[in-house]
Amino acid sequence: RLLRRGGHWVGTLWVEPGTVLEFKFTRGDWDTVEKAPDGSEVENRRFRVDADERYEGRVERWADSPE
Repeated sequence: RLLRRGGHWVGTLWVEPGTVLEFKFTRGDWDTVEKAPDGSEVENRRFRVDADERYEGRVERWADSPE
């Protein structure tokens, strides 16, 4: 579930400790995937969940956004 709070999107995901998540942010599909500031591809994000942890990510640019 995602919620918008103060200009940010906040979500909760329950996974087993030791799980490694690999992901990218999109706004619904690959036409709106996150990009680097220069518009180039970004590597998948990786996050290992070891306990109750928080992940904060920032999207610099979207694939369908002008410069």
